[in-house]
Amino acid sequence: MAQPVGFFTDTTLCIGCKACEVACKEWNRLPDNPLVFRDSYDNTGQLDHANWRHVRFIEQTTKTPDKPIAWSMMSDVCKHCANASCLEVCPTNAIVRTEFDTVFIQQDVCNGCRDCISACPYGVIGFNSNTGTAQKCTFCYDRLQNNPAAIKRERPGNVYAPLGDPRFPYVLTTYRLTEHHTSGAMTRVLSHLAELQPELFCEISPELAAERRIEHGAWVKIATARGVIRARAMVTRRLRPLLVEDRTVHQVGLPWHWGYRGLVTGDVANDLTAMSEDPNSRIMESKALLCDIAPSERNAHGLAE
Repeated sequence: MAQPVGFFTDTTLCIGCKACEVACKEWNRLPDNPLVFRDSYDNTGQLDHANWRHVRFIEQTTKTPDKPIAWSMMSDVCKHCANASCLEVCPTNAIVRTEFDTVFIQQDVCNGCRDCISACPYGVIGFNSNTGTAQKCTFCYDRLQNNPAAIKRERPGNVYAPLGDPRFPYVLTTYRLTEHHTSGAMTRVLSHLAELQPELFCEISPELAAERRIEHGAWVKIATARGVIRARAMVTRRLRPLLVEDRTVHQVGLPWHWGYRGLVTGDVANDLTAMSEDPNSRIMESKALLCDIAPSERNAHGLAE
């Protein structure tokens, strides 16, 4: 079994913003709630087939005259019980315990008998009349099986290196320079900024430089599953090796501000990155990937060899 997982909500910090509700609905493509005016600011009301997470607004009376009512917020969700009564009563074995010790309803096996709804003491499970099945929080089972969670666009030209690929033993991360705005297209045409950053460079630690026999200021070749670019090496202690599970992991830092136009030009960092998106906002997430780095040469025409 994989490492068990669990949710924890610190009710002393929760402000009831319901962002977790929105994220849950967006990822699982659950329907919107109809606007219903209740006796509370809580429009969700309860956990059911369309609401797998519910931020409860709990009103309590106080002894303070100027604040007679106080709110406690709690982000409620399926408990994924150690002794799950829903799992025990399911006649078709549609409800299973996953390798992460969570409780999951297999939609293709559920016959819609609703025994689990009656058995759940927390009122978590709901019946979806459109699908004819019982539904509840999956504990993001699809995301647990693919960690970190991301939306991949797997197609020709958008290649991902598998974890542990011996061709790419290092971690590459991209970042922005303070001297350049956004991608640099607007600022690499300014002479005083171009002078500060005259060439595409990458940052590596002295340890990585020694391992790959790279000298400070020399040309290097950086390769990923998607492409290859060249840059100048900046050997610095600013980018230090990481110790991960008793193993040294070296990093390569790469700014993304160069391109084929401007007072200063250089290879494009995004030629290395595959397209992947944040699962909630669809914002590009390809800021860390696997790579290799090695010494390189430039010929008389300035082209890489």
